[in-house]
Amino acid sequence: MPGEFSHNLITGFPAFHREFFIENYLGSAEGSTYSGEKHRHYFRNSKIIDFLVRQVSNEKVMTAKEFLFTLPDKVRPETLDGLETTFHFDIDGDGGGQVTVHVKDGQCTAEEGLQGDAKCVVKAKEDNLMKVLKGKINPLMAILTGKLKISNQSEMLKYAKIFGLM
Repeated sequence: MPGEFSHNLITGFPAFHREFFIENYLGSAEGSTYSGEKHRHYFRNSKIIDFLVRQVSNEKVMTAKEFLFTLPDKVRPETLDGLETTFHFDIDGDGGGQVTVHVKDGQCTAEEGLQGDAKCVVKAKEDNLMKVLKGKINPLMAILTGKLKISNQSEMLKYAKIFGLM
């Protein structure tokens, strides 16, 4: 119906897309509230922008650790047939921590801490990893500048598409 706004426009996006919307259309994502004043003049109906502000200002921003724990939900089990690996993620910062991601027997699991022998170890500061995941930093440049350290890049590349990182 004309004039109505779809609730799924914002809530249907992954968290990093919502943050992109916040930063580019509503203002800085660093604050806890968004006034919507930055681009309000682009909308004919201020009810639309008010709706968007209400949707995103109550939204919790996903941390790197939370993102890693959602990886198993993003992976289609059929893509894991015959694959086996272990990743250790050592992420510094408030939203970081140590997380192990296992792929074995057609399943992907994430658990707290560094468990088992890893085929690939990823080290980064939480803000740098999130910038890579949001597309704000080119992954290759992050590796070359030391913002993202990956012990076995070919292993990461093999699984990046499966994990929905590419």
